[in-house]
Amino acid sequence: MSQTRDTERLLETYLEQLPARQSAEGDAKVLADALTAMWQTRPHTVPADRKIWRTIMKSRTVRLAVAVILIAVLFGTFFGKLTKPAWALEQAITAMQKYTACNAILIDSGGMVFDCWAKAEPSGELSDQVVLKGSNGAVVWVKDNKTYYYNPQTNTVEVDDAKTAGFSPWPGPELLELVSKADDARTVFGKDPTTGRGRVVMTGSLASTFGPISWSIEFDAETKLLVSYTQWDNTRRSGAPKFSVVKITYFEELPDSFFAVDVPRNVAYTPKPLLLPEANLALLGNPDHGIPTEELTREQASRQILEQVYKASMAGDLQTIRKLCPLTDTWSEELLKAVILPEDENKRLVEVVKIGAICREGSSRLGPFVVLPTRLKTKDGRVWEEKQIVQFRQIAGKESCVVYGPYGIASEVKE
Repeated sequence: MSQTRDTERLLETYLEQLPARQSAEGDAKVLADALTAMWQTRPHTVPADRKIWRTIMKSRTVRLAVAVILIAVLFGTFFGKLTKPAWALEQAITAMQKYTACNAILIDSGGMVFDCWAKAEPSGELSDQVVLKGSNGAVVWVKDNKTYYYNPQTNTVEVDDAKTAGFSPWPGPELLELVSKADDARTVFGKDPTTGRGRVVMTGSLASTFGPISWSIEFDAETKLLVSYTQWDNTRRSGAPKFSVVKITYFEELPDSFFAVDVPRNVAYTPKPLLLPEANLALLGNPDHGIPTEELTREQASRQILEQVYKASMAGDLQTIRKLCPLTDTWSEELLKAVILPEDENKRLVEVVKIGAICREGSSRLGPFVVLPTRLKTKDGRVWEEKQIVQFRQIAGKESCVVYGPYGIASEVKE
């Protein structure tokens, strides 16, 4: 049986087993074979290197890492030659703005099916509540800025002390603008051979905190809504996709009851290991990057380099950002500028409120790394908390460190 037919069979079987859903409390837009924005999977049942999705993961101000984008099954259409977009990206942005929640059916590269629900926070900038329910009983959910991964085979829940599953940015203006500025960004036009409907496809690639990724995002030319997305774990869009989204439903409103989670009371809760992908470590080995750490404790060195990063972000100093944050050294100038200096000036960093003490530690092939929480204020007066990973290394007998990128999605601090 072909991979496509096998996927269809798995989906049909799973959907038949799902209970009837409530009707949408608000207007809903159902799109067959559609997707919307980025997820990360659970551990063990799908290994840590199989991410179900995450989005262009921004750290609130210095969004140094770009996470994973969605996936989907493409039609195999032959599109026309590459061309500058006559199709306005703004139209898709406008079409998506009114939707504050979504449901998607995702299938990962191992054939696991997930029923996924996500809801935006009140500002509409980031996701708030998220639940992914696997066909084998696995569950991933976000609550109080922590992420939980339930494995039914071991009856355990691994906990990330950060929001490591969700949308950041929420599908809308910022996400689409960033995608349009990604490395090798292209737009092509064509038709779905099955329905005859016009299609617009945006492709690109990026060095992200989860390793090299590439994608193909498909829009319906008439509705201007996302209808599919394919994600690969390489920059060439080659080989089998990382995962696929085969159906998505957009909602203007969605009650909290859709995000209820039921796991056994006797589960064991353990910290989820924090691992840096091997594919990125080569990008962190340039001796010209980072700052020296001799005669400094790890916490002192981490505070010092983060202070320099945030100062460079506020000044729009791209050269310093690239030097201190090596993953961004491969990004285009247009993308990096869009990430650290959003067009909406109210979202720009204006003050580092606090850099906290080390809250997590780990180790990679290069050496130890640490996580520090930071609180940052943007021009609109809001305060955000994010966690940053600082990697230490020893090159040619000299000790130094670099900023790897954010651990999880930023959260607004409510006073």
